Amino acid sequence: MMLADALGQCISEAIAVGSIDTLGNFFIQRSPTIDNKLKILVGKTIQANLLTWSSVSAITRVSLPRLMDHSWSVHQQSSSSSVNQMNVPSVLVRLKVQNQQSDTDNIPSIDNIDMELSKESLETMLEGFGKIRDQLSSLS
Repeated sequence: MMLADALGQCISEAIAVGSIDTLGNFFIQRSPTIDNKLKILVGKTIQANLLTWSSVSAITRVSLPRLMDHSWSVHQQSSSSSVNQMNVPSVLVRLKVQNQQSDTDNIPSIDNIDMELSKESLETMLEGFGKIRDQLSSLS
C-alpha cells in the first residue's frame, strides 16, 4: 500500500508540474534511499504516460454543475389551509443542470432543480444578478 501511495504522489507531482523534471528533488525529499534504477524506471513510466494522465486529470477535475436550460411559470395558489397564503402569486423555476463528469466512460447526469420564489425573493435574486452583471461588465 505504501508503494501505491508513493507512486500516486509521484504521478500527482508530475501532473502538477507538467513534466518529470522535479521528480529528482521529489525523491530526495521524500525517500532518499530509493534505488537509482527504480527512480529511472518510475521516471520513464511516468514520462511515457504523462500526457494521457494529464488529459484525464483535466477532464475529471472538480467543477460546478453547468446550467443547461431553465423554465419558469407564475403560480397563484387558489386554496390553502392558511388564508394568508391564498391568492399570493409566486414563480416556479426549474433549472436543468449537468453534473460534473466523474467517469470518462459515462455521460454526466442531468438533474432538474425546482424552486418556488415569492415576489420578494425573486426581487432579491434579480438585484443580486444585476450586481453580478455589472461586475462582469466592468471586467470586460
